[in-house]
Amino acid sequence: MRAVELFSGGGGASQGLEAAGVEAAACFEYDDAASEVARAAGFPSRCHDVREVDWQALLDEHGPIDLIWASPPCQAFSSAGKRKGASDERNGWPWTLDVVDHLKPRWFMAENVTGLTTHSGEHCGDVDRCPGCYLHGVILPELSKRFAWVGWSVSDAADFGTPQHRRRICIVAGPESVRWPKTTHTSPEKCLGLFDERKPWVTVREALNLDAYVVTAGVTGEGRPTSPTATIGSKGNAYAIGCRRGRDGGAKWEETPATEPSPALRVASGGSSIPSIRCIGGPWLERPSPTVVTNEVKGSGPGANPYKMQRASDALYLGTGRRRLTVPECRRLMGWDERYDALLKQQTKTAAYRILGNGCVPAWVEAHVRAVLEADSR
Repeated sequence: MRAVELFSGGGGASQGLEAAGVEAAACFEYDDAASEVARAAGFPSRCHDVREVDWQALLDEHGPIDLIWASPPCQAFSSAGKRKGASDERNGWPWTLDVVDHLKPRWFMAENVTGLTTHSGEHCGDVDRCPGCYLHGVILPELSKRFAWVGWSVSDAADFGTPQHRRRICIVAGPESVRWPKTTHTSPEKCLGLFDERKPWVTVREALNLDAYVVTAGVTGEGRPTSPTATIGSKGNAYAIGCRRGRDGGAKWEETPATEPSPALRVASGGSSIPSIRCIGGPWLERPSPTVVTNEVKGSGPGANPYKMQRASDALYLGTGRRRLTVPECRRLMGWDERYDALLKQQTKTAAYRILGNGCVPAWVEAHVRAVLEADSR
């Protein structure tokens, strides 16, 4: 199956499509940094506004397109934004439908924030201002004019093995009905063993290899604990992952234990809003400056340090005992391929966080694309 991706970002959806066995003819992304990263990862990303692409030339070059995958800009419908809905100039759905009319694929798939499904009490009934009304009054009816079957489902990336709670809507349109993919993971309390093949959620602790922290001792210039006074306390479950939730002045700090999946990575207006990590009970608030430890080996040979250290003072928000997650840590929580560590490092940190926060989760994409492939083979 040959696909075209719209609003393809840094390659999160591309990884999922590739894992499912779908060939990408072209990927279109307006953000130059995201497109550059995707190209470096080996995907056919082009930095173009989808409204300005010569679609006939693309068809002449690649032949018929079987699938369109789209991740239209979500700011218009996100609960973190101003929620202007369809009236927002960033609403990419009209542009997406224009591309569908040009390429006439057998299948169409789209991913978006769950805010698209919610109704506005103040504007309910107005398809231009109420996201839920726009979904049911415009998007789904317009797709129904073009495809024999249209359906949608909301699911959490954590339920497909990604160490992050990231709920998204998947809209599918095509010639046949689709059976939505079965989840592979769930909360530990719901794992019923013999009668349920699902596994427990992948936790932040597992994804980031959180193992322990230094409870005493100072650090050297390389961020290692001074020897022999360093004491490694095995308290991996004593970490918490938190981030701000809410809009404008009502945003509040919320935390979850690192023994659960992370809160959703996202990009807030005016900059990045990346989760932070905190040691519960705080050696970070002690003196001398404490050090966070993971169970990754740093160095090699007889003198290798068995722990990789991160100095808390390097990235602390003053007085909070927290530090922002690094770009590689966020990459792991998104479930992106390891090759992206080097690729994202070539961008500014702001751009790297934005690319990840705006991206798709590959495992979630793969599961839904496989469901479409199964329906297409019937």
